[in-house]
Amino acid sequence: MSFFGDYLVQKKLISEKHLVESLCEQIRSTPPVVECLYKLEILSLAEISNVIKTQMGTDKSIFHILKSDFNLDVDGINKVKSYQMSMRKPLGQILVQSNILDQSTLQTELGNFLELKSTKGIEDSSVGEASSLSSEPEISAAALESLRELGITSLDDNDDPIAPAVENSGASVEVSQAALDSLKELGISEDAVYEDSQTPELDPFV
Repeated sequence: MSFFGDYLVQKKLISEKHLVESLCEQIRSTPPVVECLYKLEILSLAEISNVIKTQMGTDKSIFHILKSDFNLDVDGINKVKSYQMSMRKPLGQILVQSNILDQSTLQTELGNFLELKSTKGIEDSSVGEASSLSSEPEISAAALESLRELGITSLDDNDDPIAPAVENSGASVEVSQAALDSLKELGISEDAVYEDSQTPELDPFV
């Protein structure tokens, strides 16, 4: 399994209901992007108001809107994500505060889980979000080389590519047919290569 919550459920230390309720609490503790923009004073009040209006009229992600319509640079976006991470309650903390797990059990099982992940070489930068218990996909050397060609160096928790932040550079991205063919092996469409990357999952244990 790729996620700590799933590991705890599989070991019958918590129930599926406990996991879902704890994840809902974790989501509630994470401030919305607009709130972050306001508290960090990254945009003016008028600009924040326009961000809200723009998002209501489109299905684009808010980070896409901030990049394309408000020219928010990578540093600004990273500040927002870092603030969200700092405010987000760790899953383990929620489980302990809810008297679902005690602190000693949590620390022991987290250590066991991380050791298991290290032993099995599971690629996963988060340890707490909800996920299916499906196995990790195998990626060929050719596909990995294609990712490097695109400047993609890692995969996020849902095995989606994390692309470099070049949207604001104005430079076009040229992708070879071989690269596209290999990316199809990973289930990544050609259109996805040119879309902005989604907000990465935040590590609930940091």
